[in-house]
Amino acid sequence: MLKRTIKFSILVIILTLIIPIAASVSGDSHLIQATLLHTNDFHGRLETDYRFRGGSAYISAKANSIRDAVGGENVALIDAGDVYFAAPAISQLLMGESTIDIYNMMGYELAVFGNHEFDKGQEVLAAREAGRKHMYLGTCYGEGALYKTNFEAVEWWTGCDWSTDTKELKRLARQEIKESHH
Repeated sequence: MLKRTIKFSILVIILTLIIPIAASVSGDSHLIQATLLHTNDFHGRLETDYRFRGGSAYISAKANSIRDAVGGENVALIDAGDVYFAAPAISQLLMGESTIDIYNMMGYELAVFGNHEFDKGQEVLAAREAGRKHMYLGTCYGEGALYKTNFEAVEWWTGCDWSTDTKELKRLARQEIKESHH
């Protein structure tokens, strides 16, 4: 039940943030089509792989062609986490800074922290966050993802409200795991 509540809450927040409210013109309401473009587990793969798949240039070209086709104001580029670590050398050596620069250029609007965003600790995460232009919505907080966190004064969405208590979030994650196995 908690898992469904969290997913629903996140969906409502995303839709509220990125879908403009339909305007009324002459008493008629006009619906606006929104296009959500989603990436996840990018892991700082700025360049294509050995088969010339993926990479930031490919993703950017696809996103821009869709923006051109449907209107950029109705397109949101979002990421579900693991943006810059557990990555190739270019991202690892620059501690994810190059990936954040590229994400800014590509026009990401929303992202969620993945567990690898915490790999290098709070100071590196805070430095990466200072350089980003997109908004972070929350984190993939599961028991396994929270073992690296020790944040004070950072708010996390619990599915019902915001919390700064990481111990409480770990308790919620354990509870969700128990509920999912019953």
